[in-house]
Amino acid sequence: MCLHTPFAITPETDTSCHYFVAASSNYGTAPSDEEWKTENQFLWDVLLTDKAAIEWIQQSYLDMGSKTPDVSVRADEAALRFRRMLEQQLLRESESAAAKPSR
Repeated sequence: MCLHTPFAITPETDTSCHYFVAASSNYGTAPSDEEWKTENQFLWDVLLTDKAAIEWIQQSYLDMGSKTPDVSVRADEAALRFRRMLEQQLLRESESAAAKPSR
């Protein structure tokens, strides 16, 4: 029986990504063949659902560019906070570079 399945999605190129997944299990009790089949099918269904969602999001970015609305959930909070901090830092750097006199 699968107890926990963490995953991470990270960009590879502008139109592709890597999807990392790991599964842990309670090996104290050997699952039956049917339990393994059920768990594997469940995980496969989740991956296919994620694939469809990621492809839809990617197509939205390709179609709408920067006008693509940002849809986030509470679990995205840390990543969003980091993104905002990075955007602010980039803005400060560009403003600082623009304020320096050219030689």
